[in-house]
Parts: sequence; structure tokens; C-alpha cells
Amino acid sequence: MIQKTIDTYLNVIIQKIEFDFNGKIITSDDTLFPVSKAKTIYDIHPFFEVFNTIIQTKDIEEIFKIILLQIGDINIIADIIVYSGSIKQNPFLLIFDRSEYYKEIQEVTQDKNELFISNFHENEKNIKLNQEKSFKNKFLASISHDLRTPISGVLGLLELFRKENLTYEQKELLSTISSSMSHMDRLVGDVFDLSKIEYGEFKIESSSFDLDELIKNIERVYLEKFILKNIEFQVVISNKVPSKLIGDYNRVVQIITNLVDNAYKYTNEGKVVFEISLDYRRAKNVRLKFSIKDTGIGFEKTSNNQFESFKKLHNQDIEGSGLGLSIVTKLIELMNGSFSFDSKVNEGSKFELTLPFEAEIESQKSRKSIKKFTKIDIKNKFNVLIVDDNEINQLVLMKLLVNHGGFYMDIANNGEHAIEMAKKEEYDLIFMDLHMPKMNGFEAIEYIMTNDNFNNTKIVALSAYDIKKDKELGKTLKVDDYIVKPFSAEDIFTSIYKVLKIKKEQ
Repeated sequence: MIQKTIDTYLNVIIQKIEFDFNGKIITSDDTLFPVSKAKTIYDIHPFFEVFNTIIQTKDIEEIFKIILLQIGDINIIADIIVYSGSIKQNPFLLIFDRSEYYKEIQEVTQDKNELFISNFHENEKNIKLNQEKSFKNKFLASISHDLRTPISGVLGLLELFRKENLTYEQKELLSTISSSMSHMDRLVGDVFDLSKIEYGEFKIESSSFDLDELIKNIERVYLEKFILKNIEFQVVISNKVPSKLIGDYNRVVQIITNLVDNAYKYTNEGKVVFEISLDYRRAKNVRLKFSIKDTGIGFEKTSNNQFESFKKLHNQDIEGSGLGLSIVTKLIELMNGSFSFDSKVNEGSKFELTLPFEAEIESQKSRKSIKKFTKIDIKNKFNVLIVDDNEINQLVLMKLLVNHGGFYMDIANNGEHAIEMAKKEEYDLIFMDLHMPKMNGFEAIEYIMTNDNFNNTKIVALSAYDIKKDKELGKTLKVDDYIVKPFSAEDIFTSIYKVLKIKKEQ
């Protein structure tokens, strides 16, 4: 039995101490610590007192494990085997030094305990975070839904007011209120959509839509903003891109407007280029690539860049909810698309994404090329009068003409002011807003058209209200051209070239 036990302790230092039945030490090999033969076994260490009971019974052995022995300067963790002796054999004990072995076990056990405690706390933390996230999403979904009801009601009332017989100033005020409410509605919609996505209740829908029309609407919305900020905004669509698509129109608009809006916010000079190209096509299945590149402030790109909800990429004091890019990434994922980006501080950013669509059968034919606006250099300067009571509209037109070059400009705030200025200065072209206080555009145009002093003056009418009725009145007054607000740079210069008969030199 003892031999089998000893075999399990190979390569372990062993000390043997033999003693008589009274406990007096007979021999010791002192391999672990010195033992004086003048002492008893019970004097070596208090634990050895238990051996007195054991040796009362002959020919038995006992094993004691993990015994801490502090003898003089020696400190060890030992396993001890005690043999009680027999008629022919004195009692003895074997001390096995297992210090390293038990220290390793202790370290492993401690590591396991620490890992268990750490995992326990981490699991508790994750459970709490998930509970908080679930509560947040439910709360946001609930409050967003509740907010949308009164917002929709206000927008509906504003539409009803538009049909009333309002003055021009009242219509302008109504337009401002409507724009602010629409912005609030979009913001609430973003929060609602994000909460639905994270709560797993968001669905992608498909319907037929015209991509050209979608992009044109976005361009019109942002053109004025970019002009006022003196930033060039370019939209480039490859002729290979089909126009008639089947997909989620609203989500495409949401993705593009968020990205373009992000570029607008963080670009203070230079330009923003929005490109659409064909990434893949097989039969009706197409994948389009959308790219938005700006020359803005950029941001520091890290290896684990994530667009988290309600978190901005910049520390600059720029208004925004921090929702845009988070929603973009989630929507692209839901639509089975891909998303990538690159950015350098003070140099700009580029966001690229691909989205799958289905092209309608009738659009399989060769798509007509999108007519691109080509600027014509003007050698001779033209005198232009801008007549509009809205300062923003004045500024937009002025910036367009200044950036183009070839024009002298004056501003009039209403029809009376325009006539007074036209009597003093000969204008080649007048941009006339039709709805203004005091004397509106119709009255001013009628006066100019019936006065022989203005025979050489061309008039382009501008309107954003009852477009059909205004067009008919414009034809009656025989204006040279008619432009609907909101207009694009292409609309303005196409009209100028046509009315003033400016042609590109061959």
C-alpha cells in the first residue's frame, strides 16, 4: 500500500522519520528540515500530536493531504503518510513536499474563480443592458408614435390653410411653419424607425418607382442649401443605370438624404459629389452603387468604427441628432446591401454603398441619356434685375449668377420697386417673382409689357404657388419664360441661354 502511494509521488522530495511507540525519534534523513534525536515526534510540529492516537493501533497507515508545515525557516505544503508500526517494525512517517503542485492548483482555482466571477458580472451587466435597451426601444417607439399623431394633425391643418385666400406674407409664414414641422416629422420618424429596427419590427417593402425622379427631387431640396453655403453640389448618374426600379422607395430616399445631409453639415468649402453607377446586372436583377464624396472636415477612422445610435462622429458644435449614419447602416443591412467609408481629418469623407433592386421589364430597353447642363462662357456682360421679396431667394439667384460670371445684378423687393429701378436702368433680363406684397409680379409684368421703354427687356416669371394658374396668366402676359420653384441651377441657366439667345461657340 505504502509503495503504491510512494509511486504516485515520483520526483517529489520525501523525508522519512522513524520513532518508537513513545514518540521518541530514532532516525531522520533530514531531506526537508533537520530533526533533533533528542526530541519526540510531537515536538516537531503541533499537527503531529494526532499520531499519538494512530500508533495505539498496530499495523495501520493514514494519509493526510495538504498540510501546511512551518518548521523553523521552512514552509512547505505536504502530504503525510503515517504507519502505526507492528511487533517487528517501529512507527514512521513519510513527508512529501507538494508545495509547487498545490500552488499551481491554487493559482488555477483562483483563475477559475476570478473568471467565473468576471463572467457572472459580465452576464449580469449584459442582462441589465439588454433590459435597458429593450425598455429604451419600447419607450422610443411609443413616444415617437404618440408624437407623430399631433405632428400629422398640424401638417394636415397647414395643408388646409394653404387652400384659403391668404396674403403673400401669410403664405410665406405658413411655408416656414410647414418646413419646420416637416423637419420635426422626419426627426421623429428617424427615432421611430431606429427603435423598430432594434426591436426587430421593421420591414422592407417593395414597389415600382422612378429613380430619375427620386434623385431630381433630392437635388432640388438640397441645391438651395448648398448654394447658400457656397458649396458646389454635383449629381452624376451613369447612363447604364436603369430608371424604372422595384424596391423600397422611402428607404432609398431616407438613406440618400441622410448621407447627403451629413456631407452638407460637415463641408464648409469645396464641393459634394453624389454619384450613382451600375455595380452588377443580370436579367432583371441589378445592384447599384451610390457614392457621396465631400471635401469636409472628415473624422478619425478607427479599426472598430461603428455608427452607434445617438452618437456623433465629430465634436464640433453642429446641430444634429446623431441618428443619420446609424439608421443608414441598419437600413442597408436590412436591404441586403453593403456599406463602406473612408475619411481623413481636414480632407473629407467618402461613403459608398450598394443596394440590390429589380429592374422593371419595360426598362430593359436602352435608357435615354440624362441631359447634362453645360456652362457657356459669356463674354459680354448682361444687366439682370432680381425681383423677389424673399431674401433667401434673392441670395440664391445672386450666388448662381456670380458663380457663373457674365452678369451685373440689382435687387428689387416688390413690383413697384422693380418698375422704379427699370425706369432708371436698362435691364437685359428681369427675374420676376409673381407673388409679392404691394405690387405683385403680374401687375409689374403687365406694366412693363405695355410700356414701350422696356421693349428690349426679357422677363422670366418665377412661381411656387398655383403653378397651373400662374402659367396660364404668364402666357397671357407673354413672359419670355417661366420657372417653377424650387429651381435648379440648370433650370436658371437653361432659361437664361434661351431667353438671351446665348449660344456656345463652335
